[in-house]
Parts: sequence; C-alpha cells; structure tokens
Amino acid sequence: MSCSCDAPFSNIGANPCKDLRKVARRFILVPEFDSAGDKNTIATIAGVTKSALQAKFDASAIADRWFPTPQFENVESIRADAVVQEFNSGKSAKVRDGVRSMTVFFPLQGNLWMGKLEKFECVSVGFYEIDADGNFIYSKCPTDDAVDPILIEDGTMDIEYINATDSEVSMVKMTFDIRLSEKDAEQRYIASSELDFDALSSSDLYSLYDVSSVNSSITTETATVALTTDFGVKVGGLLEGDFALYNITASSAVTIASFTESSKGVYVFTFTAQTSADVIRVTPVKAKFDFSLVVANTIEIP
Repeated sequence: MSCSCDAPFSNIGANPCKDLRKVARRFILVPEFDSAGDKNTIATIAGVTKSALQAKFDASAIADRWFPTPQFENVESIRADAVVQEFNSGKSAKVRDGVRSMTVFFPLQGNLWMGKLEKFECVSVGFYEIDADGNFIYSKCPTDDAVDPILIEDGTMDIEYINATDSEVSMVKMTFDIRLSEKDAEQRYIASSELDFDALSSSDLYSLYDVSSVNSSITTETATVALTTDFGVKVGGLLEGDFALYNITASSAVTIASFTESSKGVYVFTFTAQTSADVIRVTPVKAKFDFSLVVANTIEIP
C-alpha cells in the first residue's frame, strides 16, 4: 500500500458488522472503457439495479456491453508475498505488495465457449464479483462514491481447456492477476438482501447468445429463415411482431403477409412481391439474443 505522511494513523476499533463475503461464484466482466473511451463504472451504490445492469448486458453495441459469466468452481485467490529489499545490515524494507492472482474453473462449458472467453485476453477489462451468497463485490475509489470494477492486469489473463478424465469432467480454466493499483482494503460489497435482483440467477444476470441464420426457399414473395445459436440450439417461439423485413435496395419496409414457424426455429414468410435482385434484410428481436449475424445475412430475391 502507499503511505501518507499527512494521516499516518487510523482508528482500528473492531468492525461490529462482520465481513460476510463468501467464495467467488461468478464475474460480470466489464471492459475498462466504453466505446466512447469513457471509464466503465456505476456512479453510486443506488445505481446498482437490475434495470441498469440489464441495460448494459443488452447494449446495442458490443463494445458497450457488460458480460456476466456462468458460475464457476474451485476458486483460488492468492496474493504473493510482498517484494522486500534486504540490506547488508540485515534490515529490510518493503518495496511493494505482492500480486494477487485468481484461478477459477467453469465445468462443462466446452471448447466453443472457451474460444469466446479467450477474446477477453486481448482487451483491458475488469470485473464485478458475485460471491456464493449473491453479494455484489466492487472496488471503492477513496475520492468518490463510484462503484468501480476490480481491474485485471493487462496481458495476464489466460484461458485453458481442461480435458475430461476418468474422475473429472471437462472444464475451462481462467487465470489472471489483479492490477497492482487495486487494493484489497478498497473492496466493498453490497449485500444480496439490498439488491433488487438475484446475482446468482442467469435470468437476472445474463450474457447474450449469438444467433446465425440460414435462408432458403426464396422467391419474389416468400422466404424461409432458420435461426440457431452457435451452440446449435434452435431459436424458437418468435412471433410475427418480433421480425422486421426491409428492402435495402428500394429503401422501404417489406410488409409481411403471412408468417408461420414450420418447426422450432424455422420461420416461413410470405410478403408483398419484391423485384428480382433486390436485397432484403431480416431483423429479429428477442431478449437475451444477439441477431447481428442474422441482420448481416441478407436475402437476395431471385
């Protein structure tokens, strides 16, 4: 820690409110800066709400999103010994705190999911921590009331796939160092009882699924669109009102005449007749899904 000559002492009466933090169970990964270059943070404790967080999870630009992880196991959070200089006299002086490293394991998430997590190795990122009781842990800046993420040291994150054995399931291993500027004494938590959401619930805290599409049976008046996540799950249950069709060539909306889900995740459209070679954009809307790939996979009228 850094020392202050102005206020070298502090009263140390025992805390009557015991530290109720438990072992970490999941993270909300937060890019250090948003797409405008501003620091990602929450201005006050009162701003830590379900609606505010979900607005971050659902942000239209991926660079502005926050990303809750699944729950993990076998957590290790260890701070190395302080770096100490020893003098010829036999005395020693502390140079700096040791680095805190964290290791967590995500059971049964698989190689594809590991590849998604690997992308966070390349950016400056921090995290909010959710413990086993659903408490919300953050970094408290001494100079303001902001609820800051705990920052990860750039270049230290490593993601590894652990193969299954006769006695263990497959896992994804995540390791990183906490940035040296992050102080244990500046971490705080909001008790789960004070939150308006269940921080351990994937319904309240979630990351989006990427969805891709396959277009087929295209005529001047019909098209079939099959929607699937990259984990192979068909995206079913959408209604006609969840889709918008737009003729990019003619710069005009396309009216849907009829709509059916012929099988789970396979949607059949009929629409007003379009001109051959025109390009149609399909835009679905459904909570917890990212349809960017579907929007980009346009339909060309034959």
